[in-house]
Amino acid sequence: MKCPFCNAEMEAGLLTPSRDGASMHWIRASYEKMHPFPPYTKKGLEEAGAVKIYTGFGLNRKADPFWLCRSCGKLIGELSDDTTK
Repeated sequence: MKCPFCNAEMEAGLLTPSRDGASMHWIRASYEKMHPFPPYTKKGLEEAGAVKIYTGFGLNRKADPFWLCRSCGKLIGELSDDTTK
């Protein structure tokens, strides 16, 4: 799928819970096909290509904004600076 903003190829993945309760992770779809459970170790998160997404729970963290198109079912988010570095 092409990104509607920059036209680059997008990577398939899914959202999984994280242990900290204040975020979730996006992981590659290929990781989920090979592993029955979400990754929680540093090695597993790296192997899954995990990207942390902040949900806004916690004292000093604002949620990353997401937009939902109910017509086509697409979810597009804007990750915080510390996630994309």
